[in-house]
Amino acid sequence: MRILLDHNLNWRLWKSLQPHEVATTRQMMWDDFDNGELLNVAQEEFDVMLTTDANLYHQQKVAD
Repeated sequence: MRILLDHNLNWRLWKSLQPHEVATTRQMMWDDFDNGELLNVAQEEFDVMLTTDANLYHQQKVAD
């Protein structure tokens, strides 16, 4: 599984997510994208995105 860690999470979290393939938005050079752009590019390359951004749910159309 490919997991993306948002810039608001500690990058050291990747150790706890092994053996999955983990990258950060900073490593991908995506840390300047707004939430909409980030979700669009992330869904092409990752299965899961972890974030603590509470507003993300309200800013996007999320299926229940």
